[in-house]
Amino acid sequence: MNERNKKITSYFILFSLIIILGVVYAILQANLQINGTAKIAENEWDVHFENIVVNQDSVPIGTGDSGATIDPDNNCKVDFSVTLSLPGDYYEFTVDVKNAGTIDAMIGTLTKTLKVNNVETKTVPEYLIYTVTYDDGEEILENQLLAKGTKETYKIRVEFKTDIDEEDLPEATTLSMAIEPVYIQADENAIKPLSFYEIMKNNAVMDNINSTYVSNATPGIKWDEIASDTNGKGIYIRSGTENNENPIYYYRGAVDNNNVYFGGFCWKIVRTTETGGLKMIYNGVPTSGSCGSGTTSQENSSIGTSKYNASSNNAKYVGYTYDNSGVETDSTIKGVIDTWYQNNLLTNYDSYLEDTVFCNDRSTHTSSEFTSEEKSAFYLTSTSYTYYGPTYRLAKKLGPSVTCPSSSDAYTKSNAIGNGKLIYPVGLLTSDEIWMAGEGAYYYGTEGTGYKNTTYYLQNNINWWSLSPYRGNGSNANVWLAYSSFGLDYYSVDDSYGARPVVSLKSGTVFSGDGTGENPYTIE
Repeated sequence: MNERNKKITSYFILFSLIIILGVVYAILQANLQINGTAKIAENEWDVHFENIVVNQDSVPIGTGDSGATIDPDNNCKVDFSVTLSLPGDYYEFTVDVKNAGTIDAMIGTLTKTLKVNNVETKTVPEYLIYTVTYDDGEEILENQLLAKGTKETYKIRVEFKTDIDEEDLPEATTLSMAIEPVYIQADENAIKPLSFYEIMKNNAVMDNINSTYVSNATPGIKWDEIASDTNGKGIYIRSGTENNENPIYYYRGAVDNNNVYFGGFCWKIVRTTETGGLKMIYNGVPTSGSCGSGTTSQENSSIGTSKYNASSNNAKYVGYTYDNSGVETDSTIKGVIDTWYQNNLLTNYDSYLEDTVFCNDRSTHTSSEFTSEEKSAFYLTSTSYTYYGPTYRLAKKLGPSVTCPSSSDAYTKSNAIGNGKLIYPVGLLTSDEIWMAGEGAYYYGTEGTGYKNTTYYLQNNINWWSLSPYRGNGSNANVWLAYSSFGLDYYSVDDSYGARPVVSLKSGTVFSGDGTGENPYTIE
């Protein structure tokens, strides 16, 4: 074995890769005159390479070699040369192809060549692995769209196999590899990438049936228990919406592929909206370029703490806004959320977001509507309190709702789809959405069933407000929150807990990445 290892190390392979990004483009310009002059605005074509990132475990660059670089005189060209000498040695890097112009592009032709000692071959040597793909491993194909203002990330890897036999070892060999994707103006043949909605649609199953991670056949997910490997993990269709124009798809449980990088911040996808948009919750700032891994969120996953409202001595303070002597007044937390949005997203990212409903469901119920068991479990015995819709659904174990019972409680910018009381398209998650994601209510019983969930994707070891009222009377107002020690719980509105903004991306938003913490979906 030692002799064989010595022999292997006596060989080296020199790799040289040139990626040439061809540009083919022609646009007609004309002056038109019909009792006046109309001019076609001049467009810009700009497809180029940028942002090379080398895998830190790649072989070091040796004497006479050069790591991957973009040609300083031609940003449509990338070169590198490396020497591999040991089994398992590899060199890998990613590079972005950016369409910084004003015209959609697509790959017109794609040519790959490989030469061994300057002799072209169609067969990759058996001791070698050589791949050029997108960063998620998908194959690069002709006609794939590169929309204006977006990018794709190529991943290039050359590797000396570890399981080679002695007779497979080459003498000192030079391999030259080139890939030439020629980008042209997009036409009707362009293949568009899947949208977020399409990805969720393609992977979703109904939540009211038995499936891979739901062991209960009827009615499927048990809503009085937390998400688990037997009670929901993955993407589901909310039953009752499956025949809608845009069914509601949502993430549940210990998932790690719903991370988004947007506006300089990390987010978690929660669910789709009635228009096919994508509702997501703030999850902190990147750490070393990463939005985390696995199901453990970052400690900084709120923008800070806030009271829900400064006062709690009236039921009106469960409102995201409330009437103050005839004047519509913002809640304390709405002011915090709006200010953060204004300072961080309004200028450069507002156009990516849709106007959607944030439901502050204040539909009312009384103590008499609950059974003795429900009263005991959820502290619903007092006849002086008004209990609200979210509490009713939780206590009755009805399952989460994705609709808002009253348009007056449906917070939106436009009064065409809600109450029109928002300045910006940002709000908070409802207790129903937190419940749907996999959290349980403290009052359901022992840990491991309806109690707290320590592994679902919204768990972050902090306490943070929902938008959903619990109860209120003339001297007290309580709102539901995600409590790190108890699951869904209620607290007085004048307590201070985490604020986590929620926004909704427009349908069809273009992205790159695969949704993992290390490679989050990135909005261009």
